[in-house]
Amino acid sequence: METLDPRSADFGWLAQLMRWVGVLIYLAMAGQMLRYLLAPGPEDGEAILTLGVLMGFEFIVVHSGVFMAAMGRSKAILLFVPIYGLFAWVFNQFAPNNAVMWLYLSLVLTRMRFAFSNPTKESIARNGMFSFGAVTAYFFLVMIFAFSSEVLPQFGITDTYLEQINYSSLHNSGGIFVDLPHVPLSMGVIYFSLLAWMEWRLFRPQS
Repeated sequence: METLDPRSADFGWLAQLMRWVGVLIYLAMAGQMLRYLLAPGPEDGEAILTLGVLMGFEFIVVHSGVFMAAMGRSKAILLFVPIYGLFAWVFNQFAPNNAVMWLYLSLVLTRMRFAFSNPTKESIARNGMFSFGAVTAYFFLVMIFAFSSEVLPQFGITDTYLEQINYSSLHNSGGIFVDLPHVPLSMGVIYFSLLAWMEWRLFRPQS
């Protein structure tokens, strides 16, 4: 009988497909934020607000992958998925559309995929490394961008632009990610680009 390589569960065609889906999602997020940061249009106020809220929601779910893998399939489904879903619902109330809920579903599909399979120790370790790298990147980036918010270039999201689109009327909450939307978008371009790079590096097949 043929002996299966224990790593085959990691690097089957489905795992590779999911890896590329994750990379594309992160790159799409970075590209979307860059587009609104550099060339926002008169109808883009809601999208800009939504992306700022998404960056706030990312603080909640950035560590989700390692917990989902470590807790096991049944506990992940019964405990963590509903809890993160509740957080997603709360954050979704601050956005003018349902983009936060869609992001949550995409995270379940990609970052939490190991909880719905039988991951090897290697895959769990790599997932932990990815989550640790994501948490570390988020922490340092949010500190850097928060403290440099007053000198950070606004690019296309200037005070004049925000007044022209009546941005303040789109939200009834506050905080740096909402009041200064160029901050989360600038941070998001770098952050999601880093996640795409880490996803590609950590989960590629090992020779």
